[in-house]
Amino acid sequence: MTFAFVAYGEGSRFAIVHDTFGFAQADDTIEASTHGQSVSYEYILEKNPDILFVVDRTQSIGGDTSNNDMADNEIVKQTNAGKNNKVIQLDPQVWYLVGSGLESLKIMIDDVNQAFE
Repeated sequence: MTFAFVAYGEGSRFAIVHDTFGFAQADDTIEASTHGQSVSYEYILEKNPDILFVVDRTQSIGGDTSNNDMADNEIVKQTNAGKNNKVIQLDPQVWYLVGSGLESLKIMIDDVNQAFE
C-alpha cells in the first residue's frame, strides 16, 4: 500500500502549529498552500524533524487505517522524531475536518502539548 504524505508550513492550512504555537518548520522552503507539498518517507528522513505532527486524513474520513501508523515505519524511526517518540498523532476530525472553535482549540492544544511530554 502506498501512502501520500503532505507537508504544510507557515501560512498554510495548518499554520497554527508554526504561526501560533511557535514550532519551527523542518524545511523553510515549504510553500504556504491549502493543499500542502507532497513529500516522501525519504524527504522526511532527509529533513530529520525533531517533532512530526501527523494528521491522518484517511482516519478522518472513515477509511481503512489498519496500516497507517507512521511511527512504526522503519524510515521514520531513523529520524529524531522517531527516535524520541515525537511522532505525534493529532486528532484527525478536529485538525482535518472541524477546524477552529473553542472546544476544538482545546483539543488542538492538548494534541500539541504531547511534544513536551
